[in-house]
Amino acid sequence: MHMLIYNDPRGEAYYRLIDYMMARAETFSLTGPRIPRVQQPDDPPIPEWAVMEEIKPYFVREEVYHCEIGHHDEYGVYVDESYDDLYWHYRCCPETGEFLKKTTDHLFGWIHRWTPGSGLPEDLNFYDAQGEWMMGGTSHEDIAYMRVSPEEAEWLYREIPGLFLIDSYPIRDPIRMLELTLHHRYDRLELMGPGAAKALRRIDKLPWLRMLEVHDEEIGTLPPQLFEVESLRHLTLSTRDLGPIPAEIAKLGNLRSLELSNVPLLPEGGVNSHKSTANPKDWKLLPKERLSLTSLPPELGRMKRLRSLRITYTGLRTLPEELVGLRNLRVLDLSDNLLENEEPEVLKRLKKLESVDTARDSGRYSGPFSRHYFE
Repeated sequence: MHMLIYNDPRGEAYYRLIDYMMARAETFSLTGPRIPRVQQPDDPPIPEWAVMEEIKPYFVREEVYHCEIGHHDEYGVYVDESYDDLYWHYRCCPETGEFLKKTTDHLFGWIHRWTPGSGLPEDLNFYDAQGEWMMGGTSHEDIAYMRVSPEEAEWLYREIPGLFLIDSYPIRDPIRMLELTLHHRYDRLELMGPGAAKALRRIDKLPWLRMLEVHDEEIGTLPPQLFEVESLRHLTLSTRDLGPIPAEIAKLGNLRSLELSNVPLLPEGGVNSHKSTANPKDWKLLPKERLSLTSLPPELGRMKRLRSLRITYTGLRTLPEELVGLRNLRVLDLSDNLLENEEPEVLKRLKKLESVDTARDSGRYSGPFSRHYFE
């Protein structure tokens, strides 16, 4: 079966993963430079990686994948942007294994950057003796998978903490996700659907967590355990009717971004393809006038490190004067609320704001295509 590598294995987990694959795979590949068919004057130079000379004796073959793309410019002239992707294959052996371990210390370290002299070939992948894919992915997208049997997955869970393998289904059991995050000491967690509220009440078991995303229609209050995770940098919560925000929110003083919404949906390409976390067929939005969150605690203004604040689709009517304390705020989205004044005076005192949206009706949840969203 194919399992998602949910994290970016680092350090000892990465080194042990390389050893594991070297003992089982026949070859591995790295993506070489992208070669444009038609060179444009502003194209960056084609990269050369001298570091690859070390494993040249173990080179097996080069594969070329042709990609045909292009577009017509404003003058109707066709611009050819076709290119060739190069894939370099090498033999798995102790020497190439040591090379993979000493060149970078994490799986997604195999990534190219356009800064001259920096970066590496991309997308480390492994293959068996028949040329069948075994493990790998794309570094820029932070996506990797592994082909393993259930027995192998269990062995890897025990023997390589930090290699976070999960089923590739989009909605996963929240309690299981919390337990896996605890086992692997991962710093990101996504809780989705039934069980998320229960898992959220155990979130203080992960004091190292830096990113938390929660989607569950049943969550009505923020539990006190959440405010014990003071290492959090990014918090996203979408539910159906969130109640008042406790003053203890100020304990999360390291937050860089906070996003709260009463739209408990999973976007898949646009507003008309949202899915409910509980019942994708019968889900409805509550009218804003019936939502419980109508004000913000003054303590929110003590979150000095906050750079992005998004509180959307609530019953919010007024803003506290203390919001002026968010001196590092760059992005503020208060759209689709019930603000009595769409141009609050307090926002004019936030000097670093670069983007502001306070529209009572953004259009995302109105009109003929969204009628079925509402109760």
